[in-house]
Amino acid sequence: MYVQCFHDHSNIHGLYVGETVAVPITSQSRSVNAECNAVDFPEGAWESVHADFVRQQKETYLSDTPFTEADGEKHTPYITLADDGKSLSIFVGKEPDPIHPMNGSVDGVTEPHWITELYVVDQNDKILTMKSLDPTGVDAATLDFDVPEGTESVTAYSWCNIHGLWLGPTVEIPATDAVADADADTTSSSSPAAESKDSSSSSTTLANIGLGAVGGLVFSLMTGAI
Repeated sequence: MYVQCFHDHSNIHGLYVGETVAVPITSQSRSVNAECNAVDFPEGAWESVHADFVRQQKETYLSDTPFTEADGEKHTPYITLADDGKSLSIFVGKEPDPIHPMNGSVDGVTEPHWITELYVVDQNDKILTMKSLDPTGVDAATLDFDVPEGTESVTAYSWCNIHGLWLGPTVEIPATDAVADADADTTSSSSPAAESKDSSSSSTTLANIGLGAVGGLVFSLMTGAI
């Protein structure tokens, strides 16, 4: 590499060029223990991050929508829901193959290729969580997440640094025991049997009131009060 240093322009004597100096080229190497140290985006930036992914998807990958399972399982984020429906895990790709690589290129030679972000949206497209992934020392892109109460469905997105935005299959969240009990109570209180019971009770009360009135009239007649 050669560098030429130009003298400042003189207001009287014009432009001067300096002596050419050779700069030795040194080899660059990375530590085998290099780490990515990914930093998560703050929650207030999640919508902006998603909007930028959508923009890049259109401009770089010429697609108005995210890629899906139909375009390849390797990049698709799949959700597995826990038995209790209160937590989930995301895995990009399908075991045993294809699984998306998590290669941050610690040697500086291999091309970096990994899932940089995973995030989840609910039935209203509200982003529930977003995680920036560190490719150091991992073999797959994963994310564990607790499902907020009231969530009806979840869908995962993944962003690949080479292949863009991907959308996984939507997973329905079963109603929790508390919600089921509340629905059961509502149904029970509005059932025909309950309405019949309420009607019967009201009729009995009205009958008692009527008998009381008749009894009062008879008593008044007997005592000459009327």
